[in-house]
Amino acid sequence: MKPAGACLAIAFAALACSPANVGGPITNSGADGATDAGTGAAQACKARAYAYCTQLETCSTTAIQYRYGNVQTCEKLLGGVCNLALAAPSTGASIAQVEACAAAEPSWACNDIIYAQNTPPACAQPSGPLANGTPCTVNQQCQSSWCGRTAGQACGACSPPPSAGAPCDDGACLSPLVCSSFTLTCGAYVEAGGECDQANLCDSGLTCVAGVCQAGVTSANMPCVSAGPGCDIFSGLACNAESGTCKTLQLLEGGQACGTVANQPALCVMGSCPRGQCVSYGALGDACDLVAGPACAESLRCIVTSDGGTGGTCQISGSGSCP
Repeated sequence: MKPAGACLAIAFAALACSPANVGGPITNSGADGATDAGTGAAQACKARAYAYCTQLETCSTTAIQYRYGNVQTCEKLLGGVCNLALAAPSTGASIAQVEACAAAEPSWACNDIIYAQNTPPACAQPSGPLANGTPCTVNQQCQSSWCGRTAGQACGACSPPPSAGAPCDDGACLSPLVCSSFTLTCGAYVEAGGECDQANLCDSGLTCVAGVCQAGVTSANMPCVSAGPGCDIFSGLACNAESGTCKTLQLLEGGQACGTVANQPALCVMGSCPRGQCVSYGALGDACDLVAGPACAESLRCIVTSDGGTGGTCQISGSGSCP
């Protein structure tokens, strides 16, 4: 199963932090990332978040629930990401571009939106005027289209984006590359019949079986084998070892038993499954820890609160201020 974390945030707009010397600090009016970018910006971001989250839910209710819990949380977080991108000093983002993207989101093919591949041209990330080495808040400020970030730090600097095979940058890569949760390196998805491993992940609907990408089963009650392609989780299915067929995937809340439940895989809603029990990711404003956990939910980063520490709070990238 492919990692389901960073790719969506990258496709929507990966963020970092803002320099004070390129036009003034960001002023937030709320914890959800709403800014002083203006009513027009807020409306445009709301429309884009609605279009994206609605299309993702249409394509896979499992993807929405697994990553965000519900559509409303998806809209709140991605609207905050968008607002901060528009409010950042020297940003290349514009209200017109956000509005055009909102109109194009419904055309994003399901197999692509689930893993943030083949982004609609109107949603291509704009670049900005800042040269490499300049402090930044968001990718859209940088000539390279990449604001490099160190884990736990609110501020970043414009830099070349990680290339294929290079280590992920704080768990992220520039689309269409994705960060492998196994190797923590950037790579491109492999199509059906292509060679795969932990660093070269299979494209949507495919599973790596004996080093080759194969299509998963997308219909309930069809035969499956645990050693084969299995069942497509984003079709809401899991392979039941007792019946040998695809059954409804179980999505569990924090504190519930996970892993293998009732003879089939069971996943956690907005969380991970250490030691057989779901641990929920931190929501916006929740406590987090880079070492001890919990990690933060989709579209959020754990920003440490003291130099040399590992504990902090879950924030939308770019919501802090830089020296």
